[in-house]
Amino acid sequence: MRWMSIKNQVRLDALPFFVLIGITVFVIPFVFSSSLIDPVLLPRFLVWSILLFALTLLIVIRSLKRPAGVDFTIIHRGIFLANAGYLLFSVLSLIDAINITEGVFELMKLFLSIAFLYVATLAISGREDGVVIVVRSVTVTGMLLSIIGVCQCYGVAFGSIPGNYAVYATMAHKNLFASFLFLVLPFVLYGVLRFSGFWRFVSQASMTVILFNIAITQARSVWLAMIMSTIIIALISGIFYRRSYISSRTRSLYVERSTHCFILISFVILIAIISHFGYAKRVSQSILSTHQTAIEQYPPSTSSISSLSSLKERMALWGKSIRMIKDNPLFGVGPGQWKIVLPHYGRIERMWESEQGLNEIHFQRPHNDYLWVLSEVGLFGFLFYLSIFATSIFYIVRLLLESGDADKKLFSILMLLGIIGYMVISFFSFPRERIAHNVYLILIMASVLSIYHESFPMKKRVPHPRVLLFHIPLMALLLVCMIFGCGRLMSEFHTKGALAARKAGNWELVIREINRADSLFYNMDPMSTPLLWYKGVANFSLGNIEEAFDDFKRAYEIHPNHIHVLNNLGTSYELL
Repeated sequence: MRWMSIKNQVRLDALPFFVLIGITVFVIPFVFSSSLIDPVLLPRFLVWSILLFALTLLIVIRSLKRPAGVDFTIIHRGIFLANAGYLLFSVLSLIDAINITEGVFELMKLFLSIAFLYVATLAISGREDGVVIVVRSVTVTGMLLSIIGVCQCYGVAFGSIPGNYAVYATMAHKNLFASFLFLVLPFVLYGVLRFSGFWRFVSQASMTVILFNIAITQARSVWLAMIMSTIIIALISGIFYRRSYISSRTRSLYVERSTHCFILISFVILIAIISHFGYAKRVSQSILSTHQTAIEQYPPSTSSISSLSSLKERMALWGKSIRMIKDNPLFGVGPGQWKIVLPHYGRIERMWESEQGLNEIHFQRPHNDYLWVLSEVGLFGFLFYLSIFATSIFYIVRLLLESGDADKKLFSILMLLGIIGYMVISFFSFPRERIAHNVYLILIMASVLSIYHESFPMKKRVPHPRVLLFHIPLMALLLVCMIFGCGRLMSEFHTKGALAARKAGNWELVIREINRADSLFYNMDPMSTPLLWYKGVANFSLGNIEEAFDDFKRAYEIHPNHIHVLNNLGTSYELL
């Protein structure tokens, strides 16, 4: 078929596509910085912003050189309407937000997601071999990350990468690592079932190490996603493949390779079970020794405690989130505000131990993306959020029903596996918060949209001047995201310096670092503690009670429900 044909000659207009693949697949998942409190979020946000600005610029240049060479009609597809509705209600919900800075940052992440879907679809659909190269690139990336995970599992290498639970590669936590690998798996499975020769061998090797890491991380939400999505996909495949004409040779090839996959999966699970006992011992040792510093930056998540405690904790968070939703049903509490409003509904006590003694956990998310979205942007925004997934699933179902190409059907149904699995994981975790997870989910949607757009082209054309006019504000907003991301990154760097100075009791340095960190772009650390609280503690320790009082009052405006801010502000009132 035409979209699977490989062309050896690289055209000039292929540059946007290779920039997309190079940075999206081979850079973003590997970017981190040990100089930050959260080593992955802000560096990847900044790289993503730069990537999108460069891609948009390249697409504009290509459209100026060849106006007919870029099909901008994709912007009329329903998935962009769903995204626009979600963005609109997120903006409206920001009106009553307590902390505008955190809300703006969440809006920027959402905007980058929409912009990435647009430019990624244009870049992929602009090449006949686009989907094939995406599959091969993602397969290699998945294998590289999995090798890092295996090395961490056996203590061979990569232990210096910041993170907090033994096997995490470059994702900072094992659950996030496992869920990211799950998003890679549909592309790898396509390579196993469709490719031959060298690339089939690479796909099989990648699938082996990916499954091993998913098994050894013991991420229960990912296991559940694999089981549920596999059952659903098996049922759908049985229905659609019976109703569509597929040659007996192609059918037998898929059955044979699927059998090989099942045998390989069983073998990997057996190895993972055998390796589990030694792995558990290494985890406990790493928690107590080499990763102590990382854990102080990342308090243990619910996955690091017992299953029963984890479930009870989630149920408590979900119950408080539901109360939050009932109090703010239409527009929510505002993007990025859940972590600020949660303490208003009562404390959930859990402690973790560090060198300083027992510390209380400040929950940053409800471990359920649906409740998270519903509580922050309200009912209408939540419905638009769900419609993004519904639209993608509709595209896949229509391809299964009406496309006569077996390879398109196979690719589409594997992408459906990724989308359904992501939705299952979202019920117990928080993939929407992470940049790499967003990038790869949108890469799945963009691949599906590019095939759908080619299979069912739109007759309506978009006037070229209007398209160019649309890209001006798009690039301006991307530039703002770059500036904002750079500002937050520098602020977090100084915040980490302030935390180190606080630990050493160097209060003057704490004040200097907080003065550098506190800005229009950043006023709370990743644990939702206002920066000015640290400055207030430093001034209080130096005997500057009035300055500390002023700092605590300003910290109260940033986070009025923070227990330590309330406590120290009350103490200052009493003293003065």
